[in-house]
Amino acid sequence: MKKFLALILSLAMVFALVACGGEKTDDSQNNDGDSSSPVAITLATGGTSGTYYAVGGVLKTVLDSKLTLSTLNVESTGASVANVNMITDGEAQMAILQSDVINYAHEGTNSFDGAPETDALWVAGIYNETVQILAKPGMGVDEGYMIVSNEMNRILALRQAKQRS
Repeated sequence: MKKFLALILSLAMVFALVACGGEKTDDSQNNDGDSSSPVAITLATGGTSGTYYAVGGVLKTVLDSKLTLSTLNVESTGASVANVNMITDGEAQMAILQSDVINYAHEGTNSFDGAPETDALWVAGIYNETVQILAKPGMGVDEGYMIVSNEMNRILALRQAKQRS
């Protein structure tokens, strides 16, 4: 519970800083052109049945009464890759992403092959995401290290094939 409270408080501070700082923007970002109206911040999350959307909803609930210079809007999306695209296209100002997708975007690999995104900021790591891997008996995966070894061999074969072409 203490970790969760610390997370919420730290995110509240981040959103407060986001709302207070930054460059002077044109009036098109304000709701009605009035410079005193709150700036809308869209938080891209994930599907409505997923964890990221739920986390975004909790953030909105906790932060709504505390944000005075901005409003937080939580948007359901197609998850991490879609969230990176929303950030780069200017459709969202913040997003929840898996760490591997952030790395792919920054390096320009996998879904972002050849198009690295180096302008976006990584604000904070919220929590470690646990992943379970299942394999049927007889599939050649008897130990966890074999999964890693098989994946590394697959990636090396793909890179070699790409270099040959």
